[in-house]
Amino acid sequence: MTANNYAVTISSNWINNGGTFTARQSTVTFTGTSAQTVNNAGQAFAVVMDSNTSSGGVVFASSFTATRLTVNGLGLASATTIYFNAGSTYTLTGLTLVGSSGKPVWMRSRTPLSRGFLTIHRPTPFLLWMCKIRAQTPA
Repeated sequence: MTANNYAVTISSNWINNGGTFTARQSTVTFTGTSAQTVNNAGQAFAVVMDSNTSSGGVVFASSFTATRLTVNGLGLASATTIYFNAGSTYTLTGLTLVGSSGKPVWMRSRTPLSRGFLTIHRPTPFLLWMCKIRAQTPA
């Protein structure tokens, strides 16, 4: 699939079962009302936006590279969470996390007491507003 410069809106899971996704300058937006799983089989995205409204959030189940990851929790009824797979590597050029008072954006590992790797290239747009990053160290 080639996304060109189109906006792609996903309201359920994104599972790549062996095909090729060519991101180009596209924006992929996750808009589910229940938990969503994203497994792009390590392939790159251009811009990824999380507008999921469920407490289960968006689960990134495999490593990926993206020009930008944006989580916008403004206007949501509760906090929003993005989960990263432990042991995977996520490489971003830009990161924007926007929450609101009492409704932060949470970044968590899918596996308690495990780590994933988030690499943000500098210089990069990096905006955190009303966010909570849960860092856990294995015992």
